[in-house]
Amino acid sequence: FPMEQKGVLRTNCIDCLDRTNVAQFSAGVGALAQQLVVMGIRSSVKLDPASNIVRVLIDMYVEIGDHISLQYGGSEAHKKKLKL
Repeated sequence: FPMEQKGVLRTNCIDCLDRTNVAQFSAGVGALAQQLVVMGIRSSVKLDPASNIVRVLIDMYVEIGDHISLQYGGSEAHKKKLKL
């Protein structure tokens, strides 16, 4: 795996912060899996959706989604469960 960033991923849904957060989460799981392999922590880039590390990442994205939604819309995010 290359260890140098080659680009930037930008996502946004024009009418829904929740969908944007779900898209970012999906990309984040893939990036995390690759980073763990490069660091020698894992040997596979596939992460089990029920694993503790994915659950922690879900919790982080839920919290981030709430903060962003409060800033832009004045209420917490509506979609609290991320489906893998």
